[in-house]
Amino acid sequence: MSQLVKRLGFLPLALVQAGKYMRESGTSCSKYLELYESSWTRLVAEVPQLRDYENGSIQTTWTISYRRVEHANPTAAKLLQLTISDNKVDFLMLAFLVIGFAVPSNAEREYWLSQQRLIPHAEHCTRQSHHIGIGDTTEYSESNDAFHNLGVLYADQGKLVEAEKMYQRALDGKERAWGAEHTSTLDTVNSLGNLYKDQGKLAEAEKMYQRALDGYGKTLGPNHTSTLRTVNNLRLLNASRGEPMKAEEIHRQALDRNGEARDTY
Repeated sequence: MSQLVKRLGFLPLALVQAGKYMRESGTSCSKYLELYESSWTRLVAEVPQLRDYENGSIQTTWTISYRRVEHANPTAAKLLQLTISDNKVDFLMLAFLVIGFAVPSNAEREYWLSQQRLIPHAEHCTRQSHHIGIGDTTEYSESNDAFHNLGVLYADQGKLVEAEKMYQRALDGKERAWGAEHTSTLDTVNSLGNLYKDQGKLAEAEKMYQRALDGYGKTLGPNHTSTLRTVNNLRLLNASRGEPMKAEEIHRQALDRNGEARDTY
């Protein structure tokens, strides 16, 4: 079992697909692993673009299940293939969701190991998105947090260009779905500030931090932990530029503004 779990890249969807197939067909783990390897070889032969995707677990487990449907009911298999071929974006968005929501919190023990397992899957989906062109994802509002998590994943792995693209996609989606001052939107804004700081884009980082600070102060209050966290981010940014007191001044201004707003409410 452990060998199969490892071969599937620890991805929840791939494990669910494999488990359901084994339960319904009575296939053992060792037999399924043989099916997996033979199906992966066939899949790469049919789709050469997958050669650079060593851990093609989701595609392969889906293919195994599809072959079983094809054997039992060829008509149903043709209908299923037609549905998927017409919804490549849906299938890719599902993959983004599965990977994005599998990204562990940095507070979890040995989270970096899970991140390293997920990176090949994330990179493959990112490459596919360039080929397919997923465009506007407004109808996939649940993907906003997934894209944010993928930004975290890429940033933690030092892939800052890819992280920026994921954060920006998450931000665009959150702004359309929930508005510019929603706390989830502001979380992504703050994360973009951190990313820009790491990239040395200090002016852009300050803009993001300032926007997050204004939004948190208005939505959550000047003394909320999210507000104070952003103040600290600004303090560290300005300290690196030789202006250690600037963030405290900004925070005092935020206190004054939000105090006035509450008084006139």
